[in-house]
Amino acid sequence: MASRAPLPFDDLLERFDGIPNGTVNSTGSPRQCYDPENNLVSGWIIILVLYIAVVILSLLGNSVVCFSVMCNPRMRSVTNLFLANQALSDIFMTILNIPFIAYFHMTRDWPFGEVMCHLVEFMKMTSVYVSTLMLTAIALDRHQFIMHPHRPRISKRTVVLVSSVIWAISLLLACPYSKLEVDLSSHQCDKICIVPLNAQDFWKYLTIATFVLQLLIPLTLMSVVYFRLYMMLRSRGSVGNVNARLPRTNRRASKQRTTVKLVLFVATFTLCWCPINVYLLVTNFNQSLRNSALYMCLHWFAVCSVCLNPIAFAFLNKNFRRGLQMFCCSSRNNANQTISTDFSK
Repeated sequence: MASRAPLPFDDLLERFDGIPNGTVNSTGSPRQCYDPENNLVSGWIIILVLYIAVVILSLLGNSVVCFSVMCNPRMRSVTNLFLANQALSDIFMTILNIPFIAYFHMTRDWPFGEVMCHLVEFMKMTSVYVSTLMLTAIALDRHQFIMHPHRPRISKRTVVLVSSVIWAISLLLACPYSKLEVDLSSHQCDKICIVPLNAQDFWKYLTIATFVLQLLIPLTLMSVVYFRLYMMLRSRGSVGNVNARLPRTNRRASKQRTTVKLVLFVATFTLCWCPINVYLLVTNFNQSLRNSALYMCLHWFAVCSVCLNPIAFAFLNKNFRRGLQMFCCSSRNNANQTISTDFSK
């Protein structure tokens, strides 16, 4: 039988075959040193381009969100302050996790030392916890605002306090993920950053706890909150007394836009992070199902959330766009005035 032509990711599958994610070869035997000249490079180029695109889009989008909210007092609403915290956590993950994890899974080598080995997964879990809890806080605030429009919204000081508590809780819950260590014992050439062998059982239960605390409980809570809001908007056709005075067509359009945004809030987070969480949960109890090429795809898909969040939660918000445009116009006018003043001297 004629052999088939090599595919772009054959080098990945051959290199990762039988090697659990982040651990030594399942047979315990040392693997061969990797020689990139003996493998196809097209698969590596595709993966590298995909990760670079995520990093660039994340840094640009989240930096714009943070900078706009920080520098424009008119944009410091309750929701925008929560969004700025989420954007900040995404920036941390983009800088301190994504490049290192991408390099490790492409080369199976860890040249970054013990400190980064402890820090990289810790920062990822902190960022994801911050994002999850910030989204939950946004959902509860919107529920309070829409269901009880006559009650005052929480103050900005309260937002700062709630955000600080969320960061503290996230750092605490992510602490167990700093227990990774650099290992060289089962490899001929490369160092790897892995779970200690004496912590394998603990890691299984940690994965369950993370799935429940990071995905199941927040997602359930957000789904209930947004479903209640959807049912209220559907039954009343308005939000408070202000929208009640809108023409019927405007009320219908406003209701549809609100529904789309509510669904988008929950769906973006779920679609990005649910697959990899389910994969890790299943493979921790059945290692024969592990496939590192599949893990890389799921990891990339999950971290896409860091560049989708600014689009889903900020740039699709008309008020946010209006505030950003006003800020840009104001900054441009100030710059022009400064230039004119400098030339007049």
